[in-house]
Amino acid sequence: MEITYNNQTIDFTMPPNRHIVISLSGGADSAALFYLACKHYPEKVYLPFTGLDENAPKDAEAARLITRFMKQKYKNLQIKNTRVFNFNDVEYKYTTHKAVKRTKKKQFPEMNLRQVSKMVQLRLMSKKMRTKYPLSFEIDAITANPSMKEMEEGNFGHFGERRRDIEEDIDTMGANRWQPFINVNKKFIADIYKQNDLLDSLFKLTRSCTGGANETDNFTKECHRCFWCFEKRWAFNLDWGEND
Repeated sequence: MEITYNNQTIDFTMPPNRHIVISLSGGADSAALFYLACKHYPEKVYLPFTGLDENAPKDAEAARLITRFMKQKYKNLQIKNTRVFNFNDVEYKYTTHKAVKRTKKKQFPEMNLRQVSKMVQLRLMSKKMRTKYPLSFEIDAITANPSMKEMEEGNFGHFGERRRDIEEDIDTMGANRWQPFINVNKKFIADIYKQNDLLDSLFKLTRSCTGGANETDNFTKECHRCFWCFEKRWAFNLDWGEND
């Protein structure tokens, strides 16, 4: 099936597997994917998981709230509770993990040690989920960066992860992971919230900021300094004087 948001159309054909593992970051992208999956494929069994980063503890809380929202919105669906894995993204022993050594040039371009550590640990979490549910398939909500021009105009291009720069369409379906949003940017995600009347409900549960405790008043507000804050402001046309 195809879906259209922000005048962009993508293939939204879910893998045939009945059990769907979904990686929840606590952010707007993964929450939107979770919502659309439940909306269009109510016959699936959804198995959400998240990482509880001791350096950003509120993200896992947001993931739990997102799952609770889905359970209340889609009462007849089979949605399991969010499984939470503890991790620390400044544990740099994972940067020498065999997965990094094997695929570094392809999958970890220009990423710092913290980003690599987090990615490897998240992939280990997803592997545990798929091992527990061997017939499952994972979906995740990675999106493309805005264009370089848009990021430069917004003065946040230097923050972006280069792996999310899209020059040509990428295959959304891998051997065990589906990434339907990988070729569209966050404007597409923002329109999902707008068209489905989710701005005053689901959107308010999400967290995207990666600022530390000092920049966020102990994680009680957004830092308005990190890439994810700038990207969200750009996509949702936020006024930081009124929307934190």
